[in-house]
Amino acid sequence: MHGHTQAPIIKSKALYGEWRIALLVIVGLITWIGYTEVQNALAPKYIDINSMTMGILLFGFAFALLNVFIFADTLLIYPERLVVKSMLGYVKKVILLPQVTGYTDEQKYDERGNLSYRQLTIYTATTSYGLYSFKYSNYKDIRTALCMYGQPEPQRLAQRYKRSKLVIIPILGVAAVACLYFAFHLYLNRNEDTQIDPAKLTTISGYVADKPEITKRKRHRSIHIRLKGLPQFDFVIGDDTYRVTDASAYLANVSKGGKVWLGVTNIDYHTKIKEDEALTFWQKHTNYEDIPVYSLSDGNQWYLRTENYNAQVVGKRDSFAVWAVLVLAGFFIYTTLQEVREYLKY
Repeated sequence: MHGHTQAPIIKSKALYGEWRIALLVIVGLITWIGYTEVQNALAPKYIDINSMTMGILLFGFAFALLNVFIFADTLLIYPERLVVKSMLGYVKKVILLPQVTGYTDEQKYDERGNLSYRQLTIYTATTSYGLYSFKYSNYKDIRTALCMYGQPEPQRLAQRYKRSKLVIIPILGVAAVACLYFAFHLYLNRNEDTQIDPAKLTTISGYVADKPEITKRKRHRSIHIRLKGLPQFDFVIGDDTYRVTDASAYLANVSKGGKVWLGVTNIDYHTKIKEDEALTFWQKHTNYEDIPVYSLSDGNQWYLRTENYNAQVVGKRDSFAVWAVLVLAGFFIYTTLQEVREYLKY
């Protein structure tokens, strides 16, 4: 038996400062945003994968933060084992000290060269566990007890530490190369033709169901049109199309109940509006309600012409995605170099 009734030599609870309240507020905010995304995903006729994925990711992130708060580690050190429990008493990890094969006691420094904190990592043949001086007030006592009862072998310790680096270094390297390749691919296709062939558009007409207005979100402007005969769809003029739309004239001349003519793609017309062709998977599950508009008229005046849209997207260079992927690649490269540097220390 492992002496479950004996008192531990050391009992230590993880330290969490006054930021716990702020953490709970952040968890609540992220949870609310995730709930909103899931609600948006369930609103269309078909589940919107983008919104659902974002909602699930936000819920997962909120749970991870909540896990930090609720399941704060409590250490119980006995002569023969280390027990890690959650705040609620759930046993998260048990490490038998006679099976410890090694440990690392690293000193971490800040940018000015001052000692920031210490990290003790103990290893067995199948697992490892890390402890940090900023997390436990009696870190020195914990370190002394574990080193005393674990009695690791320095050479085996170094070998195990280097083996762990040999696993993570290739993974980070592959991630960096993949990001660089993807950035290069985006760069080569930055001038990909995004023009709309007028022959591939269908003109539909209907009466405006709501008061015409411009939707503003940060620096972006868009126009959303709901037609009385097709209330399930949101006809959208946004991004590139909005830039060449005479929005002020549209607001001045068109009112609720006014008739308009919209140019939409043949694909959207036949799959969503007329429903004489099958929807693709992505049409069903990615912004099903939204239908982009490439021409707009009220019968007397043009507010958006397809040729104007085509003229302004020629040679358009959207470099944001390229730079974003390059930044991610830079992060992986930097992290890989740091891991190589740690590997060479031992």
